Amino acid sequence: MSAIEPISQLHPQPNQSETLYSLSQQRERLLAKAREIDRFQDFLLPPSFDSLCAAARNGPVVFLNASEYGCDAIIMRPGGELQCVSLGVELAMLQTLRIASQQLGQQQIKRRPGTETLDDDFRFLLGSLWTLVVKQVIDCLHLSKTEEPCRLWWCATGVFSFLPIHAAGLYSQTGGPEDALFQYAISSFIYTPQDIISPPPALTSDFKMVAVIEPTSGSGYNALPMTKVELQKLQMRIPARDNLIEHVGKRTDPIKLDDVLSSLQECSFAHFGCHGIQHSTNPLASALVLSGGRLTMEKVIQKCQASNGSLAYLSACQTAKSDEERPDEALTLAATMLFAGFRGVVGTMWSISDNDAPVIADAFYAHMFRHGTERPPDATEAAYALHLAVQKIRDGGAKFWNWVPYVHFGI
Repeated sequence: MSAIEPISQLHPQPNQSETLYSLSQQRERLLAKAREIDRFQDFLLPPSFDSLCAAARNGPVVFLNASEYGCDAIIMRPGGELQCVSLGVELAMLQTLRIASQQLGQQQIKRRPGTETLDDDFRFLLGSLWTLVVKQVIDCLHLSKTEEPCRLWWCATGVFSFLPIHAAGLYSQTGGPEDALFQYAISSFIYTPQDIISPPPALTSDFKMVAVIEPTSGSGYNALPMTKVELQKLQMRIPARDNLIEHVGKRTDPIKLDDVLSSLQECSFAHFGCHGIQHSTNPLASALVLSGGRLTMEKVIQKCQASNGSLAYLSACQTAKSDEERPDEALTLAATMLFAGFRGVVGTMWSISDNDAPVIADAFYAHMFRHGTERPPDATEAAYALHLAVQKIRDGGAKFWNWVPYVHFGI
């Protein structure tokens, strides 16, 4: 009997109940006071439908949902009009496509020059996504092929978050598009509507950018010599070298993490040319691998949420790979950058070719910095800049695995 706790210890005493009630009332008063502050009306409350409608002010937002009861796309148009589209695909088929996508990503990681590129598998995957999912959305939106595609945001949940929706289409044996999403719209992804609800950041004449480059990498990681070429391309494109803060890792002079974090706090754009890793059980331990240590997402969030960051370019491995166990709660490297305050992020779904990275980055920044010193770069143009960059290598005969991994998130 001595091992049994007294009943008095299992329930709050009267004075404890009064204290808890008092604290609860105090909390409600503080929340009510906080909600009187401008733009804090919904503080710690679920967002209202009216506030969510702002997510579609610059283009439609498509929410993809899959379950054993059916698969649907909910389309939110500018103005808040909603339309639910029942998709002609079952969850089992989407699971098959997810496995195919993951296998293709793994093949790319293991791939060596001269090995087969699995083009037929890509054609099957992307063609299935087009026929079973994306084409129905395009038809409902009454979009047509155009040289100036509109913006389209995808909020992919569950199994959809593992699929390259942005690359869906029918492709010829040579890899050319016959009917593909990017001919109709420029795709961006969001994790929640809140990612794009706030107005875009104001352009600033005091533009600064940080570039973090790791050509030698560290123990256990392949060297990335082409990141030096990436930096050279960036140096050529940026309007003024004074705008660029560089951190280049060397074996004898590793990058200091505190220096990078300090630079991130004062810069609008950030470019990382390095390896990235995602922690399977603790997303905050996911990191960008630098010569001076791992720049964890926890440190980025702690230091950068109050910064002026508007765009992060992650030229690294698997920066947008979803979590197998919790796809709807994934805190990927790309998602962390959004959470840390960056309004837009360029990332990759799986490992990318070291040789492609400088070409993509060069074409991307050619568009972003096209106004030179006359006008600061605008983060809202990043999706179109990536669209042009990917189009450049695709038109040059690049294989699917060269361009499919690149994705844009946010505004």
